[in-house]
Amino acid sequence: MENVTIQATASADTVYQNEQVVAEYRLFFRPGIRLRRSRMADAWDASGFWREELDVDARPSPTRTTRNGTTYETILLKRVALFPTKTGRLTVAPLQIETEARAQPELGQRSGPIPRSQYESVTLASDSLVVHARSLPPDAPSAFDGAVGQFSMDAQVRPGSVKVGAAVDLTARVQGTGNLATVSPPRVAPLAEVAVYDPTIETTIQRDGSGIRGEKTFRFALVPQASGQYTLPPVQFAYFDPEAGQYEVLRAGGRELRVTGEAGPTATSQAASGLPIGDIAGPMQASDAWIRTDRAPLYAQPWAYAALLGPLVAQLLQGGQELAQIARRGLWGSHRVH
Repeated sequence: MENVTIQATASADTVYQNEQVVAEYRLFFRPGIRLRRSRMADAWDASGFWREELDVDARPSPTRTTRNGTTYETILLKRVALFPTKTGRLTVAPLQIETEARAQPELGQRSGPIPRSQYESVTLASDSLVVHARSLPPDAPSAFDGAVGQFSMDAQVRPGSVKVGAAVDLTARVQGTGNLATVSPPRVAPLAEVAVYDPTIETTIQRDGSGIRGEKTFRFALVPQASGQYTLPPVQFAYFDPEAGQYEVLRAGGRELRVTGEAGPTATSQAASGLPIGDIAGPMQASDAWIRTDRAPLYAQPWAYAALLGPLVAQLLQGGQELAQIARRGLWGSHRVH
């Protein structure tokens, strides 16, 4: 049906790798066309992109617009944020739907329910979208790990004073618009006296606008190994700003940390002698008497068999004597005269 079409648009056709581009799919139909039972006709794909669905109204109300001098009703079907994961010419597949459509009765015609047979089954497909993804500029800063967009960052350390071995919470929060879902943790410079552990990560993404935005929180555990007064190196987060066409490096932190107390004893292992760490048994005490190790084994000692068989032989002999006594009593009893 020529009066019903799907239009696909992209917010840009040339972007940097990892830069956000938003694809929209709108249904256009002429006033007087009635639609029902619309559904996706095929799986939609965007190979070569990381994609994040954006919110659209599940039951939209048509709005009226004019295209090329013709009036249409339009509905937003789908909006998705795309992030090219590689460079080159990338193609986004068409969006296809199946629906049933018919023209409204002319003014003055019979009103009431429209018979099912008057609806026409229609399969619609948008055009493909083509996006050209170009490489990021060379000479990226060392802290850069693929973030592309516009971002800000803040960091805090709590508490500011701890004992040796106690954990300190370093929280870095990155906010902005861009590829938040794939953003890596900020760079925390190592410090010889402070152990830094991998962070826990929380991501909050807002999908109700015309692009992905939100924040990502990274919580690092820092454990000081010695007492003293330390200045923690600043947290660094680098990103590429596609609008400015340059890399940016954000720094936050540089907080003072006071550590008191003494480090606990540490276990040391012995490679050539001694017991392993954590051995349950203690060292054996020396004996006053030496034990010979050149003696014959037990099974080769004659006295061992005598010790085992002696009680058995004695028991058999005792049993034989008892049987002999019983036999004698029985024999005498058989010749007794009454």
